[in-house]
Amino acid sequence: MVQTAAATKATQSASYSETPLGKLFLTEAQLVKEFPPGVLSVRKLRYWRAMRIGPPWSRLGRTIVYEREAVADWIKRNQLNLQREQPLIRKRRRP
Repeated sequence: MVQTAAATKATQSASYSETPLGKLFLTEAQLVKEFPPGVLSVRKLRYWRAMRIGPPWSRLGRTIVYEREAVADWIKRNQLNLQREQPLIRKRRRP
């Protein structure tokens, strides 16, 4: 029986969440599922990593992982930023 790459990856991610490391860390896809739909995406996480503004992350082999406690702390520190994605527009004063 030949498994496709997608089936292999699904099996690996399911088994990863059951390990002790899976209780401490979240993969990108798992972190996205923790939020309501439309709030966070894998693409946005990758952008944040590139800009160095997102939650702290580590690399386990080729897999990017986020520590659960570090993500919770990051959310608390940036709570207002998560509620308002667009920057505030200030009205210009007239001279």
